[in-house]
Amino acid sequence: MKKQFSGRLRAGLMFLCLFVLSTSCEYLKDQEPHKNRSVHYGPEAALGQGTARAWIRMGPDGKPMAIGVDLSADALDGLPDEVKMYHVQLPQQATMTPYKTIMIDWNPHGHDPEEVYGAPHFDLHFYMIGDEERQLIPAGEHGHSPEFQANYMPPTYFSTMMSVPEMGVHWVDGMAPEITGAEPFTRTFIYGAYQDKVIFYEPMFTLDYLKHLPAGKQQKMAVPQPPKVQQSGEHPLSYTITYRQNPGSYTIALTDLYYRKAK
Repeated sequence: MKKQFSGRLRAGLMFLCLFVLSTSCEYLKDQEPHKNRSVHYGPEAALGQGTARAWIRMGPDGKPMAIGVDLSADALDGLPDEVKMYHVQLPQQATMTPYKTIMIDWNPHGHDPEEVYGAPHFDLHFYMIGDEERQLIPAGEHGHSPEFQANYMPPTYFSTMMSVPEMGVHWVDGMAPEITGAEPFTRTFIYGAYQDKVIFYEPMFTLDYLKHLPAGKQQKMAVPQPPKVQQSGEHPLSYTITYRQNPGSYTIALTDLYYRKAK
């Protein structure tokens, strides 16, 4: 009787261990979005000595949860000494969102105003217009209507008033630390517009900031919200920047996507 009990006990413990191990593996799989089947990738694009790749993560209900770009660690090496734009193709599943294309702009000497944004940095544009429309945007001074600013821009944002060719007008958060003088520029969130139309969201971050990120610790920042949106679809409540030591990659993403109806 004792032997039978001992055998059943060992069998039960073995089953319990296998169950816990299996459950733990499923948990870990859920915690690593880049190994989850709900993440869909676009093709790799060359950047520096490495690669960039766009992706979109879907929830259990099939709705978009996050959209972003992975940079391999060696993408930060061998970057050119002149401004360069890198096109990163979105996966087909992104067609259900407002996002049409992604551009990564490398600014080795920063850009104006130099005293604020003069550090080497990346501009990561999530465009809500196609490439053909984007390429038609000219340079020059460009105003906006009071109604557009009041309805479609966060209250603390102001316009730079100058349209960058093939890009548009940048809107900056007047309460950002680099603007108030509280801290030097490391990362910030830009809205882009042209002819009273919001056309991109842009996390902007320095090369030095990326290189000093702690491994495995996600940096999550709130995205200031406008009263209304012009395009129905998924818009971000936050953006995240993460460094993963193994295999060595950086992830920049629009996160906490939620559906907003155009008004």
